[in-house]
Amino acid sequence: MQRALWDHELRTLYKIASSPRADDALVVLKDAGLDRGHHCFVMVLEAPGYERVATALRRRARYPWLSNRGTVAREQLWNGLRRVATGLNLLHERQVLHRGVDLDSLFFDEDLGAESLRLGGFEWSVKLGRPVGTQPPVGWPVPPERTTGGVTAWRQDDDWFAFGILCARLLLDLERFTTNPPPERHTRVLKTIDTAKAELTEAERKLLLDLVAEDPLERLTAPYDIIGRIQDITRALANPLRTQQEDAQYVLALDLRRPEFIDHLMDSGLRDHLRLDPMGTFIPGDPIHRKEACEFVRQDLQKPLLYAVPNRPYFILVGGRLSLRITPHRGKDGTSSWQVADCRSAQPLLYSEGDDSFRELPPGRVFAYARDEVARDRTIAQNATSWELALPKIDRSAQVSRELGRFHEFVRVSNQIELLLLDSQIFPYEVVRAPWQEDGVERAVVKERARPEGHEIFEPFRVDLIDFLQKEVRGSDRKVILSGARDGARLKLPPRDPQSDDDGNVWQVDDMDQATECITLSRPGLSKGRVKLEKEGFLRSAGMPGQISLFRRRKKAIDALDQHGYLLRSLATPSHVRMDTGASELPVELDHERVDEPKRASIEDILRVRPIYTLQGPPGTGKTTLVAWLLREIITEDPVVQVLVTAQAHGAVDVLRSKVGEAFQDVPEDDRPLQIRLRGPHKAGTTLPEDGVEGVARAVLQRSISQLEAMSSPSEVQLAWLADAKAMVSEINMMQEQGDLGPRSSDFVELVKRGANLTYCTTSAGDLVALAAGQAFDWSIVEEAGKAHAFDLALPLQAGHRWLLIGDHKQLDPYRYEDYHKGIDKLDPVAHILGRLKPRASGMLDQEWLDSWERRSQPDRDEFREYSKEWLKTFHRLYEYCAVATGADRLVTDTEAKGASAGQLIGQHRMHPDIGQLISEAYYQGRLMNRTLDKQGEPVERVRHGFHTPSGLRDRAVVWLDVPWCRDDATTHEVGPNSGQSKYTNPSEARALANFLRTLGPDGGCQGKLAVLAPYSRQVSLLSKQLRDTPLPAGLQVQLGLKAEADNSNRFPAHTVDSFQGNQADVVAISLVRNNEKEIGHGLGFLDDPGRMNVLLSRAERLLILVGSWDFFLHQVQAVRLEDESQPLWSFKKIVTLLDEWFRDGRALRIPADLREHS
Repeated sequence: MQRALWDHELRTLYKIASSPRADDALVVLKDAGLDRGHHCFVMVLEAPGYERVATALRRRARYPWLSNRGTVAREQLWNGLRRVATGLNLLHERQVLHRGVDLDSLFFDEDLGAESLRLGGFEWSVKLGRPVGTQPPVGWPVPPERTTGGVTAWRQDDDWFAFGILCARLLLDLERFTTNPPPERHTRVLKTIDTAKAELTEAERKLLLDLVAEDPLERLTAPYDIIGRIQDITRALANPLRTQQEDAQYVLALDLRRPEFIDHLMDSGLRDHLRLDPMGTFIPGDPIHRKEACEFVRQDLQKPLLYAVPNRPYFILVGGRLSLRITPHRGKDGTSSWQVADCRSAQPLLYSEGDDSFRELPPGRVFAYARDEVARDRTIAQNATSWELALPKIDRSAQVSRELGRFHEFVRVSNQIELLLLDSQIFPYEVVRAPWQEDGVERAVVKERARPEGHEIFEPFRVDLIDFLQKEVRGSDRKVILSGARDGARLKLPPRDPQSDDDGNVWQVDDMDQATECITLSRPGLSKGRVKLEKEGFLRSAGMPGQISLFRRRKKAIDALDQHGYLLRSLATPSHVRMDTGASELPVELDHERVDEPKRASIEDILRVRPIYTLQGPPGTGKTTLVAWLLREIITEDPVVQVLVTAQAHGAVDVLRSKVGEAFQDVPEDDRPLQIRLRGPHKAGTTLPEDGVEGVARAVLQRSISQLEAMSSPSEVQLAWLADAKAMVSEINMMQEQGDLGPRSSDFVELVKRGANLTYCTTSAGDLVALAAGQAFDWSIVEEAGKAHAFDLALPLQAGHRWLLIGDHKQLDPYRYEDYHKGIDKLDPVAHILGRLKPRASGMLDQEWLDSWERRSQPDRDEFREYSKEWLKTFHRLYEYCAVATGADRLVTDTEAKGASAGQLIGQHRMHPDIGQLISEAYYQGRLMNRTLDKQGEPVERVRHGFHTPSGLRDRAVVWLDVPWCRDDATTHEVGPNSGQSKYTNPSEARALANFLRTLGPDGGCQGKLAVLAPYSRQVSLLSKQLRDTPLPAGLQVQLGLKAEADNSNRFPAHTVDSFQGNQADVVAISLVRNNEKEIGHGLGFLDDPGRMNVLLSRAERLLILVGSWDFFLHQVQAVRLEDESQPLWSFKKIVTLLDEWFRDGRALRIPADLREHS
């Protein structure tokens, strides 16, 4: 019971701590754990300081912001109270009542003063909707009506009354009323506030009176009104640095007897001021020299800036030419005071801590005197204005704040580079052959034209239209949008006619002629919304409007990141927020047959360590299995938990959801979690997906109907609900035809959406923005995080309070990584092009960043570029940070739980042991353990392929179809830019694979799937055509992609490596394509990317078929030394070396490719 209460409170405090702006307003949870030695639970809280304001109030004179009634002190105090109000509102938003907003629950840092005020004291607080057995103790925070009896429920309004009393006690002397009975005390407080016209402005008195009004119904309780009025007060309160300029007199006591100080003054212009010749000297004892030196300093400081210096006991006063070090004036009695500032030396301004670390002093109000004159004439100090309130403060977390700011800027910038990529994919076209009708279809021929003036693009992103279409617009749904010259260059197209049944600008790509650069298009000839094709215009993929919508959603999320300080710290500096709550028993005992030791260890650490955990999942190690059983543990421990599960691809999301279903198979249906899958808008006339929100809502209603109809004597309420449930089911069923929900069912569907335990969606789901804005998930789990850019993570991570990122930085880099790297490397031209993009990118440009980049110095730009390059592989960077988050050299969960924040799965369960060893040794330092061996050390049956032909294939998991090197046979040369074609094809390899598949046997040797892969999209198209009519042995079927549906017109859907990551097949054939005579190490193209090769080779479960020139690859890696793992081609060399050994000892098979044309 104690542990359950502890865990519940921990979750509440953790959700508060990880909420946006919490660390600016509250004493937040820093760490938690078990002290087994003392048999107690321990929480560690964090704030800028831990002094209680209650203690400070008893020594009021010691703190200017409490004792000084001036406007500067009150402005500082109100700014601090605004933070407290923000924190109290945040608690209320999380359904937590404070019940003790008092001086004892208010903390501050002595060095920072009022600006550091933070609200604490809500540990073991009351959550709304939970019964409370006792009233809070009678004291200042308790409204007087509570002491008269009758009122039992504590409300949020009562917390705001307590806040008002707190403000009044800090601003006025009310402590003399402490011992009065509550009603009398309240009356005296109201009277004191009302009569404090000399101490407070009308706005201050009015706010206080509204907060603690005698009638509870008249009290101000709206949080945003309260915070807004405090902001108005702080703006209205005059800063003496601005409004009392005529009275301010900041005094400098100059030490004119220090030679080095005088040298600085002379070099800065005092020599000319004194009209001394080059050999003239300053005479400290000369009254005229002394007076003129003070006057010179005063004139130079006409527009003074006062800077704080990190970790130093002095400040820097900067004028036109002078830069002076100032310290508190030290009197003859040895005491120091800021009534006067001593100046004994110059101090160059080497750095600044930002806007909060300097102050502008009023013009002309700094006066300089010699130190001995200040000592003689006491009236100088007596008439001086104290420097203390003018001294700038440095936030102790400034370094962290700068790091967070840099990370936020990196996310913003990389998202803006995405905008340039999108813009480069809008192509000017011209009509080559005007549209004509043929068999009810309208056809036209277009080609790319020169980009018009004003449509400048970032040159490294330039691509030809046909190359773009071949790479990006593939499959049976090859659609593009053609728009007119007037608006077509805009990134966001004008809305189409809402009355149109079809998008009349959409055309199908039928054919592309590489030689003439012509593209043949078609569309239905009689569609209702058909738009006339203009002679010149712009072409884009049909998917771009969706990409633009996603960009706009993502930009809003990125702009809001600065409000999510806890999330930013978790990403940029995970060691600063890490907490280890200690080991505990798992709620569900894990079956070792289903969950091996590495998975169990990772699950234990994921549950134990907050707030972020990164998990590397190499191929075949069971990442989805881990997620499924982790969710089983989470939901068993907290049945009302809400978890967001996301991945970049729909297929990956569906695989995750299916695996989670398996983990809950043995749980009674009524106890299983409520799961929904967020999808796009439903199209009328299509079947509702059962796992979609509407489908799940219908299932819940139908189960309720069945249970109620089975009851013998239902109540009136139950009968009423039965009728409503049937009506809502009817409305949902009608949605299948109409596309829209009825008024009754829409609210219930929304309730299901917001109440689900598990919500599945892609990281870019349209519903995610609205959903995250209205609710906070306890967990946000991101699969495929290794492929995600930082901006891809903004939406799903903002929705959660704890974060699990799963990926593998040893596989594919984030999408178009090289392009983003080019953009970061050339940020100056990127900023220039973005500025030119403004007329065509309304609402999508980050103008604030563009302006700041323009002002930035070259060293700052260079430093930011290098920082951003390090973060481009976001998951990799974050994984490495989490691995050292404990402060140890490196701590990663592998086979046992350690309290680490990063883990690596090392049990390989999918691939034949030979394939697994190839992957392990080439990419994972041999750490992966093959779990596909039986007790005798032989491959288990499920990873054996069963083929016997061609000869030698029996029991071999790796086979190489050896195509001759083009140096020996020119017909095998790759086809690409050198021959005037796009990148890259190899017809010889396509023939070789087709001929091999014809010999594969016997029938029934392998009941499974075949996938054909290539690193180039043009080779994928060639393979798809070449293999279309190739017979396969009985039992072997073509493997579709995660997104694909069966297509009878193309029996062989081949795949690029990018499209097939996350998928696998029993048999995988890879056409390596490259075959040339380039220099050693320079002829591999995409294949020199270790991550890409890792994915290619690790998709096969039983049989891996490699098609390529063995001699060519041996030649390319011959200069690589295996002793140096840092070499770029080391992994490829390791693969070639292992295979060469296996070919010789018979473990793998290399056979000559059959290149004959098949009739």
